Amino acid sequence: MIKQGKPLFLFVFLSFSFFTCGIDKYYYLPQVSEGNIKMTANTEALITLPRLSNNPEYSNYNPGYSIFYRIYISNNPINAEIQQSDLSTINSTLNSDFSAFYPLTDPTNYSSLANSNTFRNRNYHELELDGVNISNVLTGNGSTFRINFLPITGERPAIIDTGRIDSETGTEYTRYLFRNSGNGSNNGIQFFPEPDRYFFYSPDLVDKTDYPISTGGINNDVALRNNSKVDIGYAYVSMYVVAVGVAPDFSRIISKPTHIGVFILPAIN
Repeated sequence: MIKQGKPLFLFVFLSFSFFTCGIDKYYYLPQVSEGNIKMTANTEALITLPRLSNNPEYSNYNPGYSIFYRIYISNNPINAEIQQSDLSTINSTLNSDFSAFYPLTDPTNYSSLANSNTFRNRNYHELELDGVNISNVLTGNGSTFRINFLPITGERPAIIDTGRIDSETGTEYTRYLFRNSGNGSNNGIQFFPEPDRYFFYSPDLVDKTDYPISTGGINNDVALRNNSKVDIGYAYVSMYVVAVGVAPDFSRIISKPTHIGVFILPAIN
């Protein structure tokens, strides 16, 4: 997680707009505190998600969590935790996106709130998992998870529920990370994730990416470096976690986002 240099506390905010016909309520969910996230280098994060389902203030919203991501192609290898000063050297678009999201992630900024278009507008997509709906894993019951991008031969980047045992394997509950399917079900953007949905760097990931990307095409979740397919060799992914729910009017509720961090993608084996 890239430190913001501002006071940290759990932001809970309720706002009302007053009209002649009455009061219009804005539904909200609490932001995940930056203190709940611990990065290890640029390959692993430990995330504690607070329990929301037993809180009467939020339980009616069927609360859970989601993670938004975007992949950035780079020619710059960094083998330590990514700092804000590294972003522009990795990929100028990464720096631009981080700067755009910064007011939203600031827990002291009450005027900048997220909505359904917040991530769509910068080609961020919701993370998915191999073989299971992520909403069944990142639930409102809360838990502590590891996101693992360790470059281990034969292993794929994964999310591990440290408090849950898989009944089939007898080990910690582990599910591999999947790029978004691109079917547009969450944000309306349809695209084709190529060469596959795994979080690996490969020359094909670069070669198959369309540019410029507008509302679809191939690899809408990937940002090339300087709009170019030359002078590359690495890829990074930036991730944000949000609490999500459904308001009584069936609109989606999204909390203020919290930056998890920037991970380097392992090279394909």
